[in-house]
Parts: sequence; structure tokens; C-alpha cells
Amino acid sequence: MVDRRLFCLLLGCIVGVLASAGARATVVDDFKVILLPDTQNYTLMPRQGNPYFAQTQWIKDNAAAENIRFVAHLGDIVQNREQDENEWRIADQAQAILEASPSPVPYSIAPGNHDVYAFGSPTYARTTAMYNKYFGVDRFEDQPWYGGHYGLGNDNNYSLFSVGNLDFLVMALEVMPSNGAIAWADQIIKQHPSSRVILTTHIYLKPDGTRYTDTIYHGITGNSGEQIYNKLVKTNPNIFLVACGHVCYEGLNVAPNNAGGQVYELLSDYQSLAGGGDGWLRVLDFSPQFNEISVRSYSPTLNQWDLYGSFTLAYDMGGTPGVPEEAVLRGQWSLDDGLAQPLGTTAADATGLGDPATLWNFASPPAWGDGQVGGALRFDGLNDRVVVDTHDDLRQTGAISVSLWANKLGRSRASYGELIGRNRLGDPTATAFGLSVDGISSKLTWTIQPSDVTLDAVSLTGNAALTQGEWRHVAAVFQPGWRMAIYVDGELDVELTAGVPRAINDPLETLLTLGNLDAGSGVDTYCFNGLLDEVRFYSGVLSDAQIAALAAQYEPLLPGDANRDGTVNNLDAALLASHWLTAGAGWAGGDFNRDGVVDDLDVAILAANWGTGGSPTVPEPAMAVLAFTLAVSLLAVNRRAR
Repeated sequence: MVDRRLFCLLLGCIVGVLASAGARATVVDDFKVILLPDTQNYTLMPRQGNPYFAQTQWIKDNAAAENIRFVAHLGDIVQNREQDENEWRIADQAQAILEASPSPVPYSIAPGNHDVYAFGSPTYARTTAMYNKYFGVDRFEDQPWYGGHYGLGNDNNYSLFSVGNLDFLVMALEVMPSNGAIAWADQIIKQHPSSRVILTTHIYLKPDGTRYTDTIYHGITGNSGEQIYNKLVKTNPNIFLVACGHVCYEGLNVAPNNAGGQVYELLSDYQSLAGGGDGWLRVLDFSPQFNEISVRSYSPTLNQWDLYGSFTLAYDMGGTPGVPEEAVLRGQWSLDDGLAQPLGTTAADATGLGDPATLWNFASPPAWGDGQVGGALRFDGLNDRVVVDTHDDLRQTGAISVSLWANKLGRSRASYGELIGRNRLGDPTATAFGLSVDGISSKLTWTIQPSDVTLDAVSLTGNAALTQGEWRHVAAVFQPGWRMAIYVDGELDVELTAGVPRAINDPLETLLTLGNLDAGSGVDTYCFNGLLDEVRFYSGVLSDAQIAALAAQYEPLLPGDANRDGTVNNLDAALLASHWLTAGAGWAGGDFNRDGVVDDLDVAILAANWGTGGSPTVPEPAMAVLAFTLAVSLLAVNRRAR
């Protein structure tokens, strides 16, 4: 008979596990957090037609319908600190719209440099008397979302809100906070280990994605953005977002924390635009079901969205990660046309989608040569460039993928040569994206540089090098806010996840170029030296399987031939042995069945194809397997003996 107490214990465990699983599986509705940057110019204006009032009124009017759960003011509330109390009255009235009944919208606020009167360095001497007169502790202490403050004033404060089973803490720190304020914030955050923390402070990140390092700013002394990161952000793994203002316009950095996670650092400020900022604010749309945060900008004054584009950040909220946008072929160029006729008006787009694109050149036309299949374009590394004329199917602004065959024949004139890319509208020398090969090391670089405001390029360099004179299949994918990756011969070479700052946001950026991205500029510095064949451009993300299929389409691989020299022999066995039980070794490491690990299944493939394409003097398969097994055993014994 089962012990009754044991049965109850087991039943309790089962119920607990089911409850836990149910909590994890809870679907939380999408919700929004609003960032309200630098309102200083608006407080100089009368209330009638004031963008500040338009912002808070829009938030209030849409809070229920859009599920707006929190608003964070990023500092520089007013322009003239203590001098003009009327500016504070304007700010007071604008923020009061959020507090109005029924259903006040929770918000936090903290002073920026324009809200602080500093007595100078090196002492930490400042006053925020006017800030605390209008936004002091007494204004917030009875609000249900208000958590508390540091010291006597409300310069540093925190708030709490929840959406479903997700708990959030918003830590609002004064501009260039003191060591005491940072220590207090650290203590509060550690007291809420299950809360997801948003940190706001006024001066932290620059538009180029780097943090401020100055500890003195116009007489204000305190911790820089870099120090805040090292002392507070990096050491608290539940901080997932840092938001700041201070300098125009937008910026993003993805930083690691000590727990191996990542933090999104986000800059938003529009004060230099017409109308003191034209009412632009930042909208963070949280989608727990898909583990995504969509970042957009909106102006209630202009009723316009996405001033500098939008992007999506990956963030685990217990849901199912979103499925990448399926790749759709938008352009395919076989580059065989030169076998019959020269460049010019030839309809070279083999997809048949939309209006056929044409290939045409700005300088001396590239030569035609033998390709991986049929013909290919031969670039001399000097001034060859070919432009794929634009049509609607190439007007892609979200996820993109490219696939091509490349054969590097020599060094480019500059440090690298462009394989394929797209120029930014209005500036033909600036790159929206580009896939290039280094002139010396022959490594591949996939660069995304889409902003028309700041040149915040994000690039990654592949580890695999293009062997001079040999054809290689190269593919690259870009999913905004989530992933960049380079594949060589069908296998992942290098990737960056959740670290791409922007979408490619200009739908008119449609000049696809081959061989050189300086199309039309008269510059010939970044020309590729080699052959290109079978170039394809996709909207969406090619899957690993699709890329592997493209790589194998024109190059049937010989099973067991790890080094691709056309013979399965002891050289391939040595490569397999050196990667034994290694995950991610790829074909070149002996993973012939592409199951992700080098093991006995790959040995069987090696043995079955032993001697294929080579000399009859190589060992028989049985001898090869025996020799290989012995080698692996000796290696294992040798390792244990060390």
C-alpha cells in the first residue's frame, strides 16, 4: 500500500509543477511603455497648441485602447532651471493630464541637466528646489505605482507596475547620479530580484552608441554613463533596458551584463527638430507572446510614425519567439547574359517579378568569364561597378537575405572589395547594407548601416576566408533587431544575435550594386577583384536548410571529402579525428551528415567513400576505420595521461 503522506507529497509536487507550467504558459496581452524625451523647449511655449500637452493628452486618450502601462520622462523637463517658474507650471499642467481621473496613467520623472542648478565642481553641490516643488515626493507618495525615493527629495525614485505575470520596476535616476544614489538604486533592484528593470537617466548614451565618459558637465559632477553601466547596469541581470535623452536624435547599443545576458541601451531626443521637437516621443510595444519589443517613434502633433525608422528587439517574456519572416525571392541574376550579348538593356532579372531589372555600368564594363554555372561577371578590382536597376520588388525595408557565388582572384584596390550592397537614397557613397571581402585576409564582412542621421554601422566579420581562385557560396541574412549572419558553403560562419540597431528604413533605397557600392559617385576604391555568379536578393530570412540547399545546388559535395580536394583519403580522416565529438565543426571538420556533431555516423560515411576520386593505393575501408579508431583511442589515452 502506498504511504498516504508520500502520495499527498507526490500529488502536491504534481500540482505545483502544473501550476508553474500554467503560469509560464500564461499569454500576456501586448502592452506599451512610452518614453517622453526632453520637453524643455515646449515649456517656453503657451499651452495652446503646445506639443507637450499634445503628447500627454494622446497618451491619456489612448491608454486603454493601446494598453499603455507606463510613461517615463527622460529629463530636461524645462529649459531654464530655477529662473522661470512659469516653465515649471507648464510642465506641471502637462504631466497632470496623465494623473487625471479616471484611470491615471502611471509615470516616472527625474531631473536632467537643465532642471538642476549646480554650484560647480569638484564638489557634488547642486539644487533641485524648483523640481521638487512641482515634482517632489508629496506629488507621488499616494500613487499606487510609486515605490519610493532616495534622500529627502524625489531626484531619484522608483516605480512598480505589472502586466499579467510580468512585474516591472522603473528606476529613475538624476542626471549624473551620485555614488550614494547608485548604491541606493542597487539596493532597491536587488530587493526586487523577480522584477524586470527599466533604468532611466538623462545623460547616458550618445547617438553613435557609445556611453558618456565625462564626470563633469556644465558644473554638474557625478557618475558618467560608462560608470553607471559598470557600477549598476552590468552587475544587475534583471536590468534589461536603459533609456536616456539629452542629445539628438536616436541611438541604440546592446551591452552584456555579468550574468551573460544583454541590456538594450536606448537614446531618444528630438529637441533640435522644428517646433522644439515636433512632439516626437518613443513608443515601446511589448509583445510577450512573441518575446519582442517593437521600438517606434510617434508625433501626436504631426500624427506621423517612425521618424528614423522602427526596429524590433528580442526579449524573453515567457512566450514563443517570433518566426522569422519567410524569405521571398525578389531578384535573381544568373549573369549569363554576356555569353550572348553585352551589358546594357538586357533583362537580367530571372525571377519575372514586377518590372524586370536591368544590369548597367557606370564605368568600364566588367568582362565576362566562366562561372560556377554558365557565365559570370569578372571585376578587375579597379573601377568596375554594375548596378541592378531599380524596380518595386527591390524596395525592401525589413528583413533581407542575399545569396551569391564568389571567386576571389586577387586583392582589391582598397582594403576590401564589395560583392553586393545597396546605397542610401540621396548619398550614393553611403551604404545601407553591404557584403564585402577583406583584401588581405579574405574574410567576409556583412555591414548594416541604415541610418540617415547617424552612421551607426554594425558589422561582423566571418571566420572563414575565401580561398583565392576557388568558388565559394556566400549567403548573408539580416533580421532587424534580432540577427545578422554570414554563411559560407551552406554553413553558418559567424552571427550576431539581438544586436542589430536599426531597420533599413528608407523604402527608396533600391540601388543594388555588384562589385562596388560607390555607384555613381566617381569613386572606385572598393571594387571587388574576382568573379560573381548567381546573385539572389530576398525579402525575409533564408533558413539554414534553404541556404544549405542553395550552396549545394551547383556543387555536389563528395561524401567524406572534408577538405574538398576531390579525394577521400587520410587527410580527410585526420580532419575528422581532430574534430571528434565537436559540435558545429561543419563539413570541413568531418560532419558529413550535417547533424551538428562529428561522430561514428560520419566515420561510416568516410569509410564508405574511402578512396573515391583518388589513388588505388589508399587503404581499404576496413583498414581506414581501424586506423581511425586506433588514432582516436590513442588520443583519448594521451589526454588522460596528461
